[in-house]
Amino acid sequence: MTGGTGGNDILRGGDDAKVNSYTGDARSMSGNAQGGNDTMTGGDNAGTATGNTLSDGNFLYGDAIAMAGKASGGADIVTGGAHASQNVAYGDANTMGGITQGGNDIVTGGAFATVNFLYGDAATMNGNARGGNDTLVGGASAGINYMYGDAYTMGGKAVGGNDVLTGGNATIDDDVVNYMMGDAYQLSGKAV
Repeated sequence: MTGGTGGNDILRGGDDAKVNSYTGDARSMSGNAQGGNDTMTGGDNAGTATGNTLSDGNFLYGDAIAMAGKASGGADIVTGGAHASQNVAYGDANTMGGITQGGNDIVTGGAFATVNFLYGDAATMNGNARGGNDTLVGGASAGINYMYGDAYTMGGKAVGGNDVLTGGNATIDDDVVNYMMGDAYQLSGKAV
């Protein structure tokens, strides 16, 4: 999507699917594209069939897989599926570059999932990308919750938002491991 505005969509992954992968607005956003305020939920039990691989599970992109130019993300609500082998959830996109702006998103891990990877904005932010003010919540009784307030890596002159991260709760019978990074796992260049 080059320019234009995405709608306020509701997406729900299929339960027991091998893979659910979807974007709130488009595969890529550039120019002055504006993402909609989307609500998406991963399918329950996704990727749990016998012989599942690391490419199975729920892959949820709040706005797009890639954002460039002056694209802006919407205020999305992204929730992983319960009991999934993995939920990989991005508030905005996998990659953000140029002068992109992340939305103020809510990203929640799936309960009882084997692993949740939660990114407030993107996995990678470069250039002059700006993160939104996001809220991340780890999945309850999930095996592991990896939470990155803005991105896994931030480089160039990327700037993170003011994020709130809350670890997933455990029950008496479950152990939950929460790894939380307020901005990013790795900062380089002039990223802050």
